[in-house]
Amino acid sequence: MTDAVSPAGLHALGEYIESVLTSAYVEDGHTLSGIVISSPDAGKSERLMEYAHSPGIQVLNDATAYGISKFLIEDIAKGNIRHLIIPDLLRILGRSPQIAAEFVNLLNGLCEEGLTGTLTYNLHIISNQPIKCGFLTAVTADRYKTVRRWWTSIGFASRIIPFVYGYNKEDLAKARDDVKNQRRVFKDRKLETKKPTKVVIQSEARTKLGDLALKVSSLNSDFTAFRSIRNVVALAQAHALLKGRRKVDGEDVQFIESLIPFWCEPLLANDAHYFVLQNLPNSWADILTLLEDRYSEATLYRALVQLRKIGIIAKNPDGEWALDLRVKEPEPDVEVEPEGPA
Repeated sequence: MTDAVSPAGLHALGEYIESVLTSAYVEDGHTLSGIVISSPDAGKSERLMEYAHSPGIQVLNDATAYGISKFLIEDIAKGNIRHLIIPDLLRILGRSPQIAAEFVNLLNGLCEEGLTGTLTYNLHIISNQPIKCGFLTAVTADRYKTVRRWWTSIGFASRIIPFVYGYNKEDLAKARDDVKNQRRVFKDRKLETKKPTKVVIQSEARTKLGDLALKVSSLNSDFTAFRSIRNVVALAQAHALLKGRRKVDGEDVQFIESLIPFWCEPLLANDAHYFVLQNLPNSWADILTLLEDRYSEATLYRALVQLRKIGIIAKNPDGEWALDLRVKEPEPDVEVEPEGPA
């Protein structure tokens, strides 16, 4: 489980990974999928691999759609495999365009409506029930930019929860010191075995989550926000179950709030943003006091300024810094018919 000894700068990433993996055990819930995006050599793959030995996980260092359909589809159908972890998607995307497209299309079906009938030259899948499976993978920020338009065009980008991150100067210095001194900061963090469990959401929490989803969709120009709402609700349920609860509460709502900057581009959010949002609403003085053991005043101030600049936080009527839920509604991408001749 994520704790105080997480690798420097990767605490929020651990909470995100564990929540996505736990979503597979929310009864009647939606199994989430995600993609971790950062610069090369930022610890993406290593952090994912910490959970390789968790129940229901299959790690794929390399694969094709044909390979999954031939060797894994039966275990996926039986529920033995609930998430695929692909530590480095670059290897698969680096194959021929046709093979890469087949792989992405297979994931696109597995993570959403499921596969019932697929008969192509390479794929032969027939099932009475939809075969579903989530996944977690990682890719560099530059490569993500080149494939995002393609993924958006096939509806893949909106089906997965991105986690875009970087490092602040303090966490980067700590991480470099860990490397220099050969500390083993990446460990086996096997999640506990869980049974399908019902996680309820009361109306007040559901309303808050809906508002948060609209905020996320407005920052990413998602007009309908349908999938943003579904993903936010499912992530809150998964986080509650991860923490051993059967009801979504304020801690889970706060967790979603703290992840908002990691869903935005081009800002590379970092753990300082996460911990600031974990302690709102609050005055600047109280934020400094609460986080003085984690970060310097300069790092916290920089994080606060960045969050305010992109419209995630603002001062409330009490003069405290708080989440800013105001949204700018994106324009629908439709043509409006003229009312008639002039």
